[in-house]
Amino acid sequence: MSIRWKTLIPKSQPMLYLKIKPTRGDTFLQGASDPLGIRSNPFHDLTSAGDIPMSKPLPPSPAILWFLERHPGSIVFGQVRIERLENGFCLRSTADKDQSVGSLREYSVTGMRELAQFNAAGDFRPLKSAPDLRVGWVCFVEDARQLEETLDRLYPGGVVDAWAARVKPPPVTHYREFVGRQTGMYRVAQQLSDAGVAEVIRATCDSRHCLKRRFWKVEGLAGDPSDATSDIACLEPCAVLLECARRAARLAQEECISMGLVEGDRAVLMAALEQTLSHPAPGVRAGDLGHPLNPRRICLVLEKLRRTPGLPPSTAS
Repeated sequence: MSIRWKTLIPKSQPMLYLKIKPTRGDTFLQGASDPLGIRSNPFHDLTSAGDIPMSKPLPPSPAILWFLERHPGSIVFGQVRIERLENGFCLRSTADKDQSVGSLREYSVTGMRELAQFNAAGDFRPLKSAPDLRVGWVCFVEDARQLEETLDRLYPGGVVDAWAARVKPPPVTHYREFVGRQTGMYRVAQQLSDAGVAEVIRATCDSRHCLKRRFWKVEGLAGDPSDATSDIACLEPCAVLLECARRAARLAQEECISMGLVEGDRAVLMAALEQTLSHPAPGVRAGDLGHPLNPRRICLVLEKLRRTPGLPPSTAS
């Protein structure tokens, strides 16, 4: 048997084929390319039924088996409620736990990725662990493997990270180590002081923005307690936090202005910002941290206003 992959070459050149003749269950020849990723997947096997690589059903991963063993009954993972059935599992939004299945729109496993892409207002969700997953849906899966695939479409890497976080100590990448390998425009995040990083974390990782439990830390601010948020583990800073830290470092380099406000005025400003957070402006993208009405940007200002009066500002080092 031979397997042929047509190479992408200009039409002016003759068509070339790569021919590999592996035996069943054997590895590829040394030095041969693997454009379909068969060699890197130990669960794939080659059959003599034809020239198309056939795949065996993937067994459940150790992560999902641990996940199901840890939660013997109904499971809440982020904003998803998982119920066990005789022949599989039923997934729905936690907000729809009292709704009849017939009143919900059924999604396939592959359709769950599209569900996670946008919130109810139609805005793109740059952070899949944000607490704005749509409601009114239901999804049925057949087994543990499909369950993991579905959860991975809703919360990418969520089950695997939760499984990895069980190790003591968990395999985390703390803030200083994470920004220490940044280059280009994000290198400035290295200059943010520990107090400034703590403000960014409180503004960005608040439960109103993210459902993950933070395991990484910075000097002066430990990780989240075990009863915080959810089982979705955060093992290193995300791209959203990195962007917020970059902007905070740039803002710290700007000249401070004196507004001559008294303590009562500060309370008014904080109340106004809290009200704005409760009624977010429509059309403001979650990832647009340069917008003055971005919720995380507002939270960052609130953190500065909450700072104890008389303390110096948390500027860049």
